[in-house]
Order: sequence, then structure tokens, then C-alpha cells
Amino acid sequence: MTATQLAPCRAVAHGGLRFAIALALVGCFVLSPAVGRATIVTVGQPPPAFELPDENGTVHRMADYAGRPTLVYFTHNACHYCTQVIGFLKRAHEAHADQGLAILTINVMANGGELIRRYKEQFNLPFAMLAGKSPSLL
Repeated sequence: MTATQLAPCRAVAHGGLRFAIALALVGCFVLSPAVGRATIVTVGQPPPAFELPDENGTVHRMADYAGRPTLVYFTHNACHYCTQVIGFLKRAHEAHADQGLAILTINVMANGGELIRRYKEQFNLPFAMLAGKSPSLL
């Protein structure tokens, strides 16, 4: 794992939640519905709109989280690095949920609830995981 990959982890581990969120947002990108055209998300810009279901079918909209600190993390079940980051996200949730922090994980392999349910049970996730295997997102 490189120093760049560890930077968000170290920031959360040392209490620099705002810095970690900024790094996560800078490091993440979302493909627009126009296939092959990427929209780079940078700190200070509004995130792309999306509507994705969780394991129970409840639809989460990015707009529902407007005005509150929100960390969006893209993951999938076969990603070893992602499972390590989940530990940092759980600690951030424990430390900052009462201050309004929302953590949304998007599982890019899941198109339904069963895969998400197994992942959440395996890692005892206390925050939302959404089914992100969607043509409009990928």
C-alpha cells in the first residue's frame, strides 16, 4: 500500500476527519450517465446526484444529505484494501456520528440487497451501504 493510499486512513486515525473527507472526495470520481465521460468531483463542488437502494430497498438520495458532512466511499466485496478502510470508517462513525457525520458506502458489485446484507453482516457495518452496480453510476 502506498503513502497516498494510506493518507485518508492516517487522517481519520489521527482525528483529522475534515482532512480525511477532503482527501476522500478529491480521490473519488463518479462516471456520469453519458458512458465514458467522467466527472471529477473536487472539494467544494456539490457531489453528483444519485438515487441508490440499500439492502432493504430503501432509496438513498445524495440530496438527502445536503448540508451535513457526508463521506461517500466506493467499495466492493473482493477488494482487500476496501475492507481495511472499513475499519477506519467505523471508527470515524463512532467518533463523529453524534456530530452529524453521515457515511455512505457504495458497493459497485451489488445490484440488490443480498450482497450488501452479507457484506454488512461480515463487517458489522453501522452505516448505510448502497447497491451501486447501476449503469447511471458506473
